[in-house]
Amino acid sequence: MAEVRAVTPNGNLTARALGPEFPLEGTLLTVAALGVSATVLRVFGPVDRPYLALRPKSVLRAPVAAALVGARLTGER
Repeated sequence: MAEVRAVTPNGNLTARALGPEFPLEGTLLTVAALGVSATVLRVFGPVDRPYLALRPKSVLRAPVAAALVGARLTGER
């Protein structure tokens, strides 16, 4: 569904959709392997593969935040 591209200084995530289908704002996405869930706050950028701003459900510790970069987010469309 999307791939994490960055963790912002305030702990939010920036991700990029993997194709033309993308989650809507308010959708809960997860990285099951790391036990991280995040809600889509905003969808922006090019229509064919937009970027997503996400807020994690809990505060991210530094090792988890670093492991998230490049991880795949899954969820329902």
